[in-house]
Parts: sequence; structure tokens; C-alpha cells
Amino acid sequence: MDFETVFKVVFMMTFALALPVFSYVGYRYAMMWLRRYEREGEMLEGPAQDPETQARLQQLEADVAELHGRLDFAERMLAQQHDPERLASGLEKRLG
Repeated sequence: MDFETVFKVVFMMTFALALPVFSYVGYRYAMMWLRRYEREGEMLEGPAQDPETQARLQQLEADVAELHGRLDFAERMLAQQHDPERLASGLEKRLG
């Protein structure tokens, strides 16, 4: 195996493992934040009421969509490198 192939595999494995970890940590942090406010009896304003929060939410959604596209591209690139016949047959099944 050459260095470029090893680098691609290590990069994809790192990205594939880091994305779920960051998602889980973000989810746990949000749940902790919500529980703290519920305990204190404070009401949270919805994101639609605050234009700055709404804009930030839209930006985060765009970032997640871009990351999803990049991950999908990288997965297809690796699949194409390892098993191009299987990839082509899967495409024929979808189109046919």
C-alpha cells in the first residue's frame, strides 16, 4: 500500500469516528442545558423569535449539509477505489 492510500484510509476512519462522537457530545450538552433551565423554571424562547438565533441555526444546518456531502463524496471515492464493479452494479440497480 502506498502512502496516499494509507493517508486516505486513516483520514476517512478519523472523520467517520469523529462525526458521531461530536454529534453525541453536542446532543448531551444540549440536553444538560435544557434540563438546567427546566430545573430553574425559566422559559426558553424559540429560535423563531430571535432573528440572530434563527440565522445561526440556518448557518449550522448549511454546515451540516456540506459536511454530509463531503462525507458522501469521500465514501464514494474510497468505494470506487476498492470495488468499482460493485459500485457500478449498484448504480444500475437504482437506475434500472
